[in-house]
Amino acid sequence: MSAVLVLALTFGLMYALFIRPQSKRVKAHRELLGAVEVGDSVMLTSGLYGLVVQVDVDEDVIWLEVADGVELKVARGAVAKKVTPATPAADEDDDDHEPDDELDDDAVTDEVGDTVAPLNDDPSDEVRPDPTDRD
Repeated sequence: MSAVLVLALTFGLMYALFIRPQSKRVKAHRELLGAVEVGDSVMLTSGLYGLVVQVDVDEDVIWLEVADGVELKVARGAVAKKVTPATPAADEDDDDHEPDDELDDDAVTDEVGDTVAPLNDDPSDEVRPDPTDRD
C-alpha cells in the first residue's frame, strides 16, 4: 500500500513541477499567436525583430518587414513575443522628469520595459574598425 502512495505522490509532484507549468506556457503562446495582428512589432524565436505586415491564417504564416522594403515570410509559430516601441519610464517621485538623452528614439522594449534592440535604419552611422589596421 505504501508503494502505491509513494508512486501517487511522485506522479503528483511531477505534475505540479513539470507538466502544469509547461501547459500554462503552451496556452499563453497559443493565445499570443492568435493575437498577432498587422502592425504589431514582434520578436521571433531566432531573435529577429520585425513589423507584421500581413497575416495569412490559412497557410499559418506571417509576413514581417525587417527593414525598408525587406519582407520575410515566417511561420506564425516562430513568434516568441510582441514588443512595443520604447518610451522613457516616468518617475513617479519626479513630476518634471525629462526623458533620458541616452534612450534611442527607435529602441524596442519587451513587455517588462527593458530595451532589447535599437532600430538603426542608417548603417552609415556605425563606426567599424578597419580590418587591415594591425596596430
